[in-house]
Amino acid sequence: MATALVDKLQAEPAWCTHRPSRLFGPMTIRTGTPAAPDPCGRSPERGRSIPGGGFGLVEVLIVVLVLGIAAMVVLPQFESILTETKLNEATGEVLSGLEYARGLATLHQRPFGLSVDVDDNAFRVFDSRYRQDPLAHHDADPPCDAYGTVLNATDKKWYVRNLDTLAPYQGVRISSGPAGGRITFYPDGHCGYSDCTIVTALAGQERTVTVNGTTGEVTVQ
Repeated sequence: MATALVDKLQAEPAWCTHRPSRLFGPMTIRTGTPAAPDPCGRSPERGRSIPGGGFGLVEVLIVVLVLGIAAMVVLPQFESILTETKLNEATGEVLSGLEYARGLATLHQRPFGLSVDVDDNAFRVFDSRYRQDPLAHHDADPPCDAYGTVLNATDKKWYVRNLDTLAPYQGVRISSGPAGGRITFYPDGHCGYSDCTIVTALAGQERTVTVNGTTGEVTVQ
């Protein structure tokens, strides 16, 4: 019986498909010369190269070059945006001081103002009654420190802003101030017969704060 099975297999072609096995189902038997072993120990299937499986040196260099060019274009614009933001926020501090002084003048129906010291890069809000008085008047309404510097009702501190000591605004300069170094607001909100300006600057950019003398309206350009 074994001899008959051997004779049958020799009569088949190089490969053949047997009938379904009762236990394991269809089975394919392949014959022929086995593939030569890979010198690196890999199987023939694993030894094949896969197209698109990685980046070559040229592709990597191109990506690096493109990223470098993009950085050269974007970084200056980003720095310009940061400069503009810092300058706008510092100018907003000046604007807030002017509006606070004007509000006090209309509320208390007497002159209040904003004094600008270009050399110290600072400004303060003052009560005109004590502008030249070195003594503090903490019992006044509103409370005043030396030379009439008023208390800021929001943060409970004397209303003095030095841009050199305020970390977010370091580098911003008050490049010019109003004539006489101060702007005084009166009970009806006006500040004089002519417009007053304060200029802030940073890295070649400037903002001009203008106070309309007739109306006391404050604008920024």
